[in-house]
Amino acid sequence: MATASRRFSAAVAHAFESLDDRAIERPARSGPLALRLHFASSELADAFNVFLPPLPGSSPVLEICFTTSRYVNLSDAVPQRIAGHAALANDDVYALWQFDSQHLLHIVDFASRRAVVWLGDDFAPAWLCSRPILAPIHAVLLRTPWVPLHGGAVSLNGRTLLLAGIGRAGKTTAALACALAGWDYAGDDFVLVNSQTALVEPLFTSARLRNDLSSVFPGILDARAEISHEDGEVRHELRMEHVLQPDQLTGGKAAALLLPRRRGAERPEFEPARPIDAFNALLTMTVTLTPGWPDLVSKKLMSVIGLAPIFFIDTGATPNAIPDAFAEFLHRL
Repeated sequence: MATASRRFSAAVAHAFESLDDRAIERPARSGPLALRLHFASSELADAFNVFLPPLPGSSPVLEICFTTSRYVNLSDAVPQRIAGHAALANDDVYALWQFDSQHLLHIVDFASRRAVVWLGDDFAPAWLCSRPILAPIHAVLLRTPWVPLHGGAVSLNGRTLLLAGIGRAGKTTAALACALAGWDYAGDDFVLVNSQTALVEPLFTSARLRNDLSSVFPGILDARAEISHEDGEVRHELRMEHVLQPDQLTGGKAAALLLPRRRGAERPEFEPARPIDAFNALLTMTVTLTPGWPDLVSKKLMSVIGLAPIFFIDTGATPNAIPDAFAEFLHRL
């Protein structure tokens, strides 16, 4: 274990040392984390341009290097390439290796407060550009109340509705319908939630729209959307900063946790749900996409579930009706 940790720490140092005069440097943030981003090229900087602007006066707590096999070879950091993914999580480093159609390596070196996103095949898949450092953020915030949560979130006057559920349940439909109606938008895929205070923050300025929903939101596809192919589904990877006003890309305090499901309703319908329903909706995808320390993640999710009332929501057949229905729901709470 110690040897593996040293190997990954050395890989982080090597990646930063490989940066040259072609590199692009930018301040940014993700949730409450102030970041300093280093891109090996301007092309990578453009591909991963989904971070929030830094808050005034914030000092970076994590530096991240985005690089590829063209600029540095980090393949030796993983001694055995295995299908699927493998993670190493301890007090020294966090490393996530993905070896399917694309070779990806994420490393966080806790001592130096540095991280690396390495693309072994020299190109950035569109799905990764929409959620580029999800697992490393999970690692860096592990000992804090914050937890990345698989779901979406929209807010009206600072009151946030969290949306959690399986794929095709209606999270993205509800989140985009509200955002386009003027609500604040924190995400449709993953958001960050404080498990003590119920505060919700956006991780990225992206949205992931399935191809079969493109006709529902036709105007939004002008936002230079990339196309991804993940788990057999085609998605439009949207940059929401091209669609919304800058002050809409924000969160708020969770007022309720909604569990979308499709039951054939014409207009949105709400029904009380149980904590176990919320836990089942949140756990699998959250833990799968943020490997490492599942027990701690589960405890945080249980804390989040206890912070606000829980309801099932059938979002109905008319997306344009969702914002008004959600506003009425918030008024009744």
